[in-house]
Amino acid sequence: MNRKVASPLITGAALKAAGANTFAAIGVYNQFIFVDPERETVIVKLSANLAYGTTNLEEDNKDNENLAALLAISEHIAETN
Repeated sequence: MNRKVASPLITGAALKAAGANTFAAIGVYNQFIFVDPERETVIVKLSANLAYGTTNLEEDNKDNENLAALLAISEHIAETN
């Protein structure tokens, strides 16, 4: 199986929308560490996506989908605190 090498640091459109200081790291099977310093939030996603890296397609890798979900969680936490 040919796997792509996961980037240790992601800087995509979803992160740019989150704020200048927001960043994330991604694991080899699509685990995430999402850090939003402005909202004082850190989220760790440990679930594995076994299809991750088998193609370069978003529908397999779901990087943007995960980032959007983590950002929504961070925004919701900030609103409720």
